[in-house]
Amino acid sequence: MGKQFVGRNSIQVLLVLAASLACGCGGTDTEGTHRGGQPGINTPGATGGTADTGGSVGSAGTGGKPSNTGGKPGTGGMATTVGTGGMMPGDPPMAKTFYAGNDPKRNTVIAGAICIRLAQIQCAGEAFCCDDPGRDPKACEAAQLDVCAKEGFLDAISMNPIAGFDATRAAAAFEKFEMLASKCDPAIASFGASADGLRGILQGTVPPGGKCDQPALNTVPYVAAAALASCSSGATNSCLPKSPLSGWTCAARAAAGGDCLTDLNCADGIYCPNPRLKMLGLGKCAMRKADGMPCAAGNECTSLACKGGACVKADAQTAYCLAK
Repeated sequence: MGKQFVGRNSIQVLLVLAASLACGCGGTDTEGTHRGGQPGINTPGATGGTADTGGSVGSAGTGGKPSNTGGKPGTGGMATTVGTGGMMPGDPPMAKTFYAGNDPKRNTVIAGAICIRLAQIQCAGEAFCCDDPGRDPKACEAAQLDVCAKEGFLDAISMNPIAGFDATRAAAAFEKFEMLASKCDPAIASFGASADGLRGILQGTVPPGGKCDQPALNTVPYVAAAALASCSSGATNSCLPKSPLSGWTCAARAAAGGDCLTDLNCADGIYCPNPRLKMLGLGKCAMRKADGMPCAAGNECTSLACKGGACVKADAQTAYCLAK
């Protein structure tokens, strides 16, 4: 993905609720789905008032930014940064503000509403952490929500009972996800890939060794996507298609050299070099690459960050500049 899901063939899910789902983080070609929040309203100035009544320049004290909305800053938002300057000519620019909502229950998501919360947090991170986002938060939100719902099928997957959506795990994962984004922490990619992170919101219902293929999965992409997320004991098992038509089984996640359709078929720390999700001639799990080695996508790299065709150290720019 640049940092979003790219077009895939029929089961284009990739469901990289592994190195991907976290945020499109790390510059991977196969992941990322989050939309953005709004910048904070009525940010107080460094030495001035909050000016939340829409007063003219100057009525906001010496550094405040006037606001015409009359609202107060959200009390439930995270990591709000105080403004460093006013709006008079020559004043220094206002500091950025991280804002991903202020509803105390904003991270208590339900099945079918994953994409919008992912998008809100990720785009709040883009606006706050990226030096040059290249778009405003609204544009980021629209793009990420569209990709998540229509190519990642994450809302449809979460509503399918076979995927085992866990609301308690989801709330905990989103709380930490928001906290990491508010600090521009590049570890957000590895968190999303972990069993305690975003990957863990789907617990699956099919036991190890059970069949995970579903009726009509070859013609309905989101049904196939849910099948890929349907295995329980996800730390050690995942759904592995053995043929295009049948034989999908919850099998042990493989070591390097084992068959794989997606990264989820490989043990933690390794990846599946099968970017087109080919079911005929599956990929073989491979060790991730060190910084400086060639790559086409971030999931190939130990850092989960690929830039300019090479694995690079993850930082705020590689993790949060989603449109780059």
